[in-house]
Amino acid sequence: PISLDGIKMNRTKRGCSVAVPLVNGEDVYGLGMQIGSFQQRGKKKRPLVNDNPLNDLGHTHAPQTFYVSTKGHGIIINTARYTTFHIGSNKMKDAPASAEIRSEIRTNEEELYKANNDGSYVFIDIPNVDGIEVFVLEGKDLKSVVQRYNLLSGGGCLPPLWGLGLKYRTKGDFNQQQVLDMADYFRNSKIPCDVFGLEPGWQTTAYSCSYVWDKGRFPAPKEMTTQLKSKGLLTNLWEHAYVHPSSPIHDELKKYSGAFLVWNGLVPDFILPEARDIFTRHHETLVDDGIISFKLDECDNSNIAYG
Repeated sequence: PISLDGIKMNRTKRGCSVAVPLVNGEDVYGLGMQIGSFQQRGKKKRPLVNDNPLNDLGHTHAPQTFYVSTKGHGIIINTARYTTFHIGSNKMKDAPASAEIRSEIRTNEEELYKANNDGSYVFIDIPNVDGIEVFVLEGKDLKSVVQRYNLLSGGGCLPPLWGLGLKYRTKGDFNQQQVLDMADYFRNSKIPCDVFGLEPGWQTTAYSCSYVWDKGRFPAPKEMTTQLKSKGLLTNLWEHAYVHPSSPIHDELKKYSGAFLVWNGLVPDFILPEARDIFTRHHETLVDDGIISFKLDECDNSNIAYG
């Protein structure tokens, strides 16, 4: 088991840092959905939200300041700050010096940087905080550590079986009849499918959104969802949270929104219960139309600045 005495914490004018020991042969996994790599030892990672992750910096759709070790423990840095992990990629200046003599020229990245992969700590940098909460989870293996993480974080809910099934999204400019024709094609062709999704054209306007059926394309949405359900297909709607001036919830949301517009739409502040309630109440009318779920788009920090 990991020794808590071996974990070093430091507070400076910059913020807080944590150093967690690494031993020879120890591998590290995690930090959320990492696209560029799976095993994280030897890497510098900054897990933050970004829809266009470049290189292997830790930017991703679903980051998390949590990792697990093959030595039977997991580390959670309980923060929303942009946190940087140096995972065995750096050595302290008082570490034993390497006896390696590097006289030949390295001609590839693997040879050049492999000496940076044998650091004996995970150094974690959390800026702009006066203190930091660190959870250390132990278990006999990776699976048991992740199970304890799930228990600590509440465990989540059991998804419905259809939520784990095959989903299909129709073309953005489809109308009601085209949706039903496509559903018939799937069933007649014996193509398995559980959820039929409608792209932005279901609304009177999108980018930003009205959250109102375009009755020209979808004259009888409840009738459509009923027909789809009779074929074993549940209906999902695409949307994002930027609220168009024509939306029936626009004026009510205005004082519970951010200072800037996106695509001429309001940006609701969902930290506020009033904004959540207004948004939810309107969506209940869509649920009454037979909608089983929503796909929330444009929520992944698209234009993040690098540097």
